[in-house]
Amino acid sequence: MKKLRDEGMLLGLPLGRRPDYHYPAFQFDTVHHRVWPIVAYANSRLGAAEDPWGVTSWWRTPSDVLDGRTPLQDLEDGDLTEIAVDNMISAAERGM
Repeated sequence: MKKLRDEGMLLGLPLGRRPDYHYPAFQFDTVHHRVWPIVAYANSRLGAAEDPWGVTSWWRTPSDVLDGRTPLQDLEDGDLTEIAVDNMISAAERGM
């Protein structure tokens, strides 16, 4: 998990002085024992290795691109796509 976290594909939240890391459960496809590919894509694009708390916020923030839904809601419903992720990032970069 450290390798995926260091590469920014897995969101690891540092906790404590050591630090220990908390890995939010939504990232994992427990049937296939892997990180959801769309999650790895989004985390990587968003810079999860450098700003895990900011990326956590992104997953839980409603987006106009998703008609007011959060990326996490679309992920849970199986509707989140790379195009939607790219569009949300572009909208944020334009200040929308």
